[in-house]
Amino acid sequence: MTFKLTKRRFLLFAGAFSLVVFTVALAARLYFAGLAVGALLKEVGATEISFQVAQVSPWRVVVADVGFLLRLQPFAARQVTLDRAHWWTPSLGTLRVEQVRLPLNLDTLAKSQPPGVTKPGGPAALPFEEIFIDGQLVIQAAGLPDQALTVKLEARPAAAGHWDGKVQVNAPGLGLKGEGHYELKSGDLAFKVPEVTLDLKTWQGFLQHLVPQTAGDWELEGKLS
Repeated sequence: MTFKLTKRRFLLFAGAFSLVVFTVALAARLYFAGLAVGALLKEVGATEISFQVAQVSPWRVVVADVGFLLRLQPFAARQVTLDRAHWWTPSLGTLRVEQVRLPLNLDTLAKSQPPGVTKPGGPAALPFEEIFIDGQLVIQAAGLPDQALTVKLEARPAAAGHWDGKVQVNAPGLGLKGEGHYELKSGDLAFKVPEVTLDLKTWQGFLQHLVPQTAGDWELEGKLS
């Protein structure tokens, strides 16, 4: 009888100890994953960083409610996911950024335009196998209601240091499909737009913020495809 009681206590102790070890290991993994994500965002110049590490394993990392400022440009995403087929490879696998919200103010953008265009050197490679991004680009201008563009982008490496991508943009009065080829180190981007439709009247107000006005008012109307 004594032997059975001792064995039972031992099993209970072992189970409780295992649960504590698992909880501590999970908390440590989440903590260090948070440190890594924060360090990466700071490395690219982000400030006012906020996020929640939702899941961490050698094959999958999920970060939720991401928000930060990059050169005073706010960025938000509901979820960022890294999926890796093989944890022992140097690649971070597939990057998915979901429900992005990126406000773009045309008035602020026009004031912050530099006098010349510089082409800084970029990284020689990105540690991903695929990149998928979906969300909204919110165009803003003084005196005009915000216009949300639904954007879907996917990109894959075509060769060492080269990436190919496709983008699809939809909004009231606008539809666009684009393809591009980007060289990381030089920053060269070659692109084409095989499909575009634009209602000029719908977007006239925003176009007036981008195109210098001549004397007097001007109006646009019609559809371009």
